[in-house]
This record gives sequence, structure tokens and C-alpha cells, in this order.
Amino acid sequence: MFNNLRDPRTGRRIGGDWKKSIPPLLVSAGLLAFLLTQVDRAKIWATLRQADPSLFIAALTISLAATTMLASDRWRVLLHSLGVPMGLVEVIKVEWGAAPIKFFVPLKIGEVLKVLYVNRVHGEGFERVLGTKLVDKYLVLIGLFGPMGVGAALAGIGWGVALAGGLFVGMLALLLATPLHGLAIRVASLMHKRVGLLAERVLASLAALPTSRKLYLVAHATAFNLLIVVYLGLCLASMGVRPPAADMLFYFPLIQLIALLPVTVSGIGARETAVVYFFAKYGSDAALFNAGLLMTFSNQMLMPLVGLSCVTFLVRALMKKPVAESPDAGAV
Repeated sequence: MFNNLRDPRTGRRIGGDWKKSIPPLLVSAGLLAFLLTQVDRAKIWATLRQADPSLFIAALTISLAATTMLASDRWRVLLHSLGVPMGLVEVIKVEWGAAPIKFFVPLKIGEVLKVLYVNRVHGEGFERVLGTKLVDKYLVLIGLFGPMGVGAALAGIGWGVALAGGLFVGMLALLLATPLHGLAIRVASLMHKRVGLLAERVLASLAALPTSRKLYLVAHATAFNLLIVVYLGLCLASMGVRPPAADMLFYFPLIQLIALLPVTVSGIGARETAVVYFFAKYGSDAALFNAGLLMTFSNQMLMPLVGLSCVTFLVRALMKKPVAESPDAGAV
């Protein structure tokens, strides 16, 4: 399907080395198999039969609303800062169209295709659009640590307050204080050349945003993560597990960070393991395992299923002759 599409940075054909997808598949399968050996399978089915379908539907609705409306709108705002006049509906169609590819191909092809769409259809520089995606990830991380710090404070976890507060303040300072960017790039380059280049892309994109827009996007990302905390609570409640709000605020970011580690397929296996571990004192392993599976379905599988309706839109757009890049598309 993508034989004619190449990464503008490397010239390589989109698709990469499929062998790289094998280890994450094995890790996800291994973690799920391990959990199944630790949980009474009869209780898994019994818990599912007793689940509250109304809470299940509410969790799916909130998950889809968060990933569709809020996440898409955040990228739309970042694209507008580059002068790319994409409306919310168009951004949603791109996100939906890439979702099945992103899920079924456990590499970063889905994200690259989104960037390529803007590059080819709107003539914006590939590196600049890639920068908006990286900034988006950075904003989501900042939005995680705010609720985490609040949850730690409510639960009386001192080290959690220090950790989350330090990360939130440090990342926010780096977001707002442009003079710190050069130092951050140098430190990142000492770690690894590729890390330095990644930091340079992110910070160059951040520098183009006015302070008011940066603060708006931080609030936007925080609201997104708070909505996901509500969805987590509904997933747990649908299986009869009702932990305190403080614990959900604190542990949700940890679960998300574990799921984001590039060692599994879309966090499958890692997410379920984390849910069972962190909320063990509030419910049975079977109920927590099912809640983790519900999270995986609503967070990782629902959008790809809905997105099948937009795959053709994305593929056709990518196959058309690309629009010439704007004169300042290469500028950062």
C-alpha cells in the first residue's frame, strides 16, 4: 500500500523493518499469558457476567470523546501555529484514518503517515509538522504530572508529590523559558546524538508558540488527562472496583507511562499488569484484569475500529501528487 511513500528525512520506504515488531508482540503475549496463570479463569468470566453495561458504555464514550475531540483539537491548535489551516473535522479524519495502521502495525508508521499527510496535502515542511507531533507528546506528559501531584498530595504520598511536582515544574519551565532551550539541547546531545536532535526539534517548535498559547495547551492537555482519569474510574467501577479518587489520580499517570514504554504492542499486557498491581487492595485479580482489558479495548482498539471508516480518505490523500511546500516550510 505504501510502496511509493518515503520518509523525507531518510528517503527510506514507509514500512520500516517488520522484524522490529516481533519483540513487542512477544512481550505483550508473554505478559498476558503470565497474568492468566495468576488469575482464576472462572472468576474472570463470572466478573464479566456481573459487569455493569451502562458504566462500560460510558467508559467507551468518554474514551472516544477524549481521543477524538480533545486530542485532535490539541494538534489542530499546534498546526495553526505553523499556519496550516486544518479544521477539526479534517484533523479527526486524519487521526482516525491512521489509527488502524498505528494499531495493526506495531511501529511508528501511523504517526509518520499523519505528518506525511500535512506535508503532502498542505505543503508544510515535514520537520516542522513532525515537531508539532513531538510537542503534542510533551504536552501530554506535562498534563500527566499535574493530576499525579494532586493525587499524591491527597493520598499523603510525600515522595510522589516531590516527584510529580518536580517534573511538572521542570517541564513547564522548559516550555516557557526559551533561554533554557540551548542548555537542554546540549545536555540531551551528551546523552546521545539522536536524543539531542529530538530535543532540538521539540524545542524549536515550542519557541514558535506565544506564552499564552503554551499555557492554554498545558491546560488543554491537563483536561484531557483528567477526562481519562474519569474513564479509568468507570472502567474499574464497571467491574465492581471503586478505589479512592486520590489513588486514581496518582496511579493513572504511572499506568500510562508504563503502557507508553516501547516494549509492548500499544501497551497491551503492560497496562493490564499495572492495573492489577496498583489497585490490588481494592478488588480481585479477575476484576482488575477485566478492567485492564476494557481499558485496552476502549483506549487502543475502539478508535482503530472506528477509524476503518477513514482509512480510504487518508490513503487516497497520500497517493495524490504532493502540494509544493510553502516558501517558509523548511524554516523552524
